[in-house]
Amino acid sequence: MQYSEGLADEIQSETVEQQLLREEVEKTLKLPALPESEKKEPGLAETIPENFAFEPHSFLKKMLHPERLNDDQKMKDIAWYEVDQLCNEVIVNLMNEQNLVSVSVPVTIVGDIHGNFHDLYRALLARTNPDMIEERTSVKVRPFARDRFIFLGDYINVGKRSIECLCLLFALKATSPHRFTLLRGSQEGPIGKHFLTSLEELTPFYANKLQKKFEEVFSWMPLAAVVGEKIFCVHGGISPHLGSLKDIDKIPRPLLDVKENILATDLIFSDPLDYEFLHVPKKEPIFEANYLRHAGVLFNEATVEEFCERTGMKLIVRSHTMIPFGYRLFANRKMITIFTSTGYKKERNHGSVMKVDKDGKITMINFLPAPLKKKKKKDENEQGNDDTNTRTTLDTQTVRTDATTMISERAI
Repeated sequence: MQYSEGLADEIQSETVEQQLLREEVEKTLKLPALPESEKKEPGLAETIPENFAFEPHSFLKKMLHPERLNDDQKMKDIAWYEVDQLCNEVIVNLMNEQNLVSVSVPVTIVGDIHGNFHDLYRALLARTNPDMIEERTSVKVRPFARDRFIFLGDYINVGKRSIECLCLLFALKATSPHRFTLLRGSQEGPIGKHFLTSLEELTPFYANKLQKKFEEVFSWMPLAAVVGEKIFCVHGGISPHLGSLKDIDKIPRPLLDVKENILATDLIFSDPLDYEFLHVPKKEPIFEANYLRHAGVLFNEATVEEFCERTGMKLIVRSHTMIPFGYRLFANRKMITIFTSTGYKKERNHGSVMKVDKDGKITMINFLPAPLKKKKKKDENEQGNDDTNTRTTLDTQTVRTDATTMISERAI
């Protein structure tokens, strides 16, 4: 694969026509409607059936079914013992990977998800204009079935559908381990109270068991990836302790808490010194303590340029930071931050994914956040704040019309 010296200059924003998400998935997967017998109330399936045999492909089809886009579907058809076996499958695959994973093109790179199931779904189906032209001539080249994917971490946290996000990602990893790379993010460690509450909703009796199983999966996740020997992918950033990329493979695993290793901590928690007009660029490389996160370091533009020159990388791709327009360039286009989850913490931010084609050309695809909608008044006598705008969840009609609308942030 050939990369030009000006790889970062090839980054483009591209407006992609609206795509009908549900019809696309139904046509690709040809799935029947979920039978009523499979729809269970959360927490009811506590006993493992005698004839139970976990089948990853069947579980993946269930997770990809368009009906799951409805918020009321949630976890009604997911049993705790399926999740337990799914985690076992993924652990085996992760154990066979290095800390630094090599990935070839074409590839789609996805930023923070934070439990946003709709945007994870959109990221899997994001396509460029050339992709859609190919699809019209041959059904064998659908990007979802062809491309590789790198996820940069932070799959859980504030989103109410974190378990479903993990189940879908793990099912993809279990069925196609070489096409899906799941990097570790700052949220993939000891599980907090918010996620534990979701586990208790799924299974009151086995929540602690699943908590330990998820933490075991997290402990085996790789820490970084290299695309085509030229693009370095990581959740947070670089480190003063990173002499060469080979140092990443020396980090011991399993690693329950990344803060047990200083290099792993920096890779996951570090940030660029990028505070708009408050930061004055300096010519010499600088690392500073990251007091805002109480972990990792802060690094400047010169540090990024020195790292790329020393390692032969053309570009660093990271996430870890909410970006209002989905992505942001740094250090003379040698670093880009992408953030995929829209409407993060009730903000109106856009989401973004990066696609690298077989020739090394980079295209950024942005997602619109969910539309604002006025609250309906419950009673004619109720006045005041009832008519204020509130962010609503993505309903089926929104998904059909706007879910994969690709917008251009601005010319790069």
